[in-house]
Amino acid sequence: MKKLTEIFTKDPILKIGALLTSILIWFICMNITDPVEKRPFQVGLILMNETALSGNQRVLMNGSSLSGKPITVTLEGPRSALDSLDRARLSAYIDFKLAEILYAPQTNEPITASVRSDLPPEISSKGIQVTNISPSTVDISLDKIVTMTKAITKNIIGDVADGYKSRAVVITPETIYITGPQLSLANIGSVRAEYDLNSATENVHDTAKIKLYDWEGKVFTDDSVSLSDEDVSIDVEVNRIAKIPVTQPEIVGTIPDNYEISIEYEPRYIEIVGSEEELKNIKFITPERIDVTGFTESKDLKLDIRGQFINTGLDVVDGSTYTLDVHVIVNKLIEAEYVIPIDKVNISGYTNDTEISADSVAVTLKGIESVINALTPEKINAWIVLDHLEPGEHRIKVTFVVPTNVEIVSDDLYIDVLIKAQDEEAETAQDTENPATETP
Repeated sequence: MKKLTEIFTKDPILKIGALLTSILIWFICMNITDPVEKRPFQVGLILMNETALSGNQRVLMNGSSLSGKPITVTLEGPRSALDSLDRARLSAYIDFKLAEILYAPQTNEPITASVRSDLPPEISSKGIQVTNISPSTVDISLDKIVTMTKAITKNIIGDVADGYKSRAVVITPETIYITGPQLSLANIGSVRAEYDLNSATENVHDTAKIKLYDWEGKVFTDDSVSLSDEDVSIDVEVNRIAKIPVTQPEIVGTIPDNYEISIEYEPRYIEIVGSEEELKNIKFITPERIDVTGFTESKDLKLDIRGQFINTGLDVVDGSTYTLDVHVIVNKLIEAEYVIPIDKVNISGYTNDTEISADSVAVTLKGIESVINALTPEKINAWIVLDHLEPGEHRIKVTFVVPTNVEIVSDDLYIDVLIKAQDEEAETAQDTENPATETP
């Protein structure tokens, strides 16, 4: 025992120096046979605990460009350990649970985050350590998560079948909640529910997809944006179109003597839309009456026919009108006498046995002033029919053909005609050829 104690206590300085020398020689040998090296390794950046941002009402905006970003991790360790290193066990990451990120002040400027690389025990136990990370920091862009309400616009494409009309279009809901990054939501210009009517002939009850559009009218897509509803319920009332005649407005009241009133109006038909049952209850449209009392000149009127459709469920088709344009034409009437020479009268059945006492026939006409003033005897046709008349004196009616808007007001439209017998005609002719000789 004494000898063992002497071994450890005798000449301690010498023994300690020998130990240190042995260790130094071991390190020198090991550095020659398995030297310590620094070696770079490239790994893809990992984004850890990104979901932690949502709990703080934030979202990463540049995650797509950061995820997998090449990071160089420089390790130092024995050559043999570095040679046998499982590269899959190396990593570089950003941890979004760290306070420097999670509770960073809200700003529009990027946040600088440190890139970390932790070696697992099976690597660090081999004398390997991280000496450098490049880049050691990256810029991250965070935005606040907000929710906004947006009205949904009905966007009907296509059309119903010919002869039909879409009327009430109702969507449910009419508004939508949109959640996402504040900067992304600022780019949403409109929310539309699109539906193709596709030649429908009956009422539609269906669903329509909701689409987002930016301020330029282009489809907006962003995976970080969520909607409270993906579809809306859509109801479209599809009705038939009918062409309904408009009756001529009734005239009431009195006008001064020697005036005439007529009416022109448009449109004569109006297209209306309604259900089959509603259309059965209307056959024509009757405008309100027109009181012309005291009218002495033409007037243009507008009649509102909207009252025809109150509480009927009917409506006019786009392009039609609720207003009737009425032109009340007031014309002054005058009378004039026209004398027609007998040789200008058309005589049917005239023979040499016929004698007409009158040299002309006269007729008094009444009509619109402009028409009467433009009328001349040459424009009036007069007829006398003498066919099959027996010899003797006759009072024959003269028939006049006048314009349709002219009235014959003459009371006496007859002339006297003499039809001679044949022997009387011969005797008259002989007396003419052999006149009596005067006795001296």
